[in-house]
Amino acid sequence: MELTETFLQETLEAFRRELSSSLRCGMPGNVVTYDAETGLATVQPALRQKTASGKVLTAPVLSGMPVLLPSQDFEVTAGSPCLLLFMDFCLDGWLETGQPVVPPSPRQHDLSDAIALVGFFPALNTGTHS
Repeated sequence: MELTETFLQETLEAFRRELSSSLRCGMPGNVVTYDAETGLATVQPALRQKTASGKVLTAPVLSGMPVLLPSQDFEVTAGSPCLLLFMDFCLDGWLETGQPVVPPSPRQHDLSDAIALVGFFPALNTGTHS
């Protein structure tokens, strides 16, 4: 087998696809149970993955997930800090239905599929910085 530029490009692209399909950066989910005493939830991830062969995979229920609850008087205003999570898959179908779906686009980790979590503050604003 000759190592041509085309072969190397195809090999690297196959590796990129494989890595991307197994990478987890964020995903919407639905709370199954929540323990207010511990602040931990059991969550069902809300997006399903379709494999190259067409098989649809459902992620397992995740337990022991810490939950962020902004205070009751928390107000989101222009300039409020937030944490952006870039979802593993296209959010469009889930945003439209709120139900587990096979994403309608093959996008992965795309800027257009981010969500913002407010309530996170830089150490500068919390009084905990050194």
